[in-house]
Amino acid sequence: MSKHFRISEKQFYVKHLKTDSDGDFVFQLSPCPFLLVDNRCSIYEIRPDACRDYPHTDGTDFRKRIPLTKKNTAVCPAVFEIISKLEQELEGQF
Repeated sequence: MSKHFRISEKQFYVKHLKTDSDGDFVFQLSPCPFLLVDNRCSIYEIRPDACRDYPHTDGTDFRKRIPLTKKNTAVCPAVFEIISKLEQELEGQF
């Protein structure tokens, strides 16, 4: 992404990233600073792998990721919509 913006990796980190409690790089702002007003990604073609896989609902054993997914509903409009729709569809089934 730094190449796309024609800045050094260090400059990109200082401007956009921080290290979270797990030691992972995450955006300083939430929701993502590259999210447009209509919730589309402004850097979709060059988005990082973590974004390509996000919200990680298609991997094996999704049940292990439920707490993280629930947490992500507070910061990601797309995850909020997915979980809201799942709740509506599953309502009354259990």
